[in-house]
Amino acid sequence: MLAEVQNELANTTDAATNLNLIRTRAGLAATTAATQATLRTAIDLERRLELVGKGHRWFDLQRSGNAVPVMNAYFQSTGTLVTIDANDLLLPISQSQVNTDPSITQNPGY
Repeated sequence: MLAEVQNELANTTDAATNLNLIRTRAGLAATTAATQATLRTAIDLERRLELVGKGHRWFDLQRSGNAVPVMNAYFQSTGTLVTIDANDLLLPISQSQVNTDPSITQNPGY
């Protein structure tokens, strides 16, 4: 995550250094990504590979704003007749919270 933060702050050299710490530990060659966009892609891929099965992918997709296009592409590739939009990423607000504050309205779709 440090590499991701550094990259988003335009510290691409530091981001690549931290990404390469992970790659070196895994016995992989250093990244060739040099721009902010290519480093963002490289860091995303590294997180997917390093954290597989740990439950981080969904939150990475949401944080990066890629959940809707990635999930729709997946559904299409598997022949699943489902599409989602931004409202499908929202969780319901607890009814007890809605009951205690009349200015709170429920998220769309709930």
